[in-house]
Amino acid sequence: MPSVPDASTSTSAGAHENGAAGPSKNRQREQAKLERAVEDAETTLAALEDELADPKWWATKYESAKSTARHTAAKRAVEDAYARLEAFEASAPV
Repeated sequence: MPSVPDASTSTSAGAHENGAAGPSKNRQREQAKLERAVEDAETTLAALEDELADPKWWATKYESAKSTARHTAAKRAVEDAYARLEAFEASAPV
């Protein structure tokens, strides 16, 4: 008769040695993706702020309006990326 492993010594998929189940691989992958999106948005904002430090982007009303709109959009992208990450973290199963 084949031997059946004792349930008290085996771990289920996704369980740690201490018995507490951790996040699934899909959840870890999604969190990493959201964290990268935050980093990318912050990098884009920083690069834009460096670019906009040049006075030529503020020389005319038209350029100022374009620069302000670009900066606002980049800041909003950072805020949105953080909001998505926070919502994901808040939805973590307990």
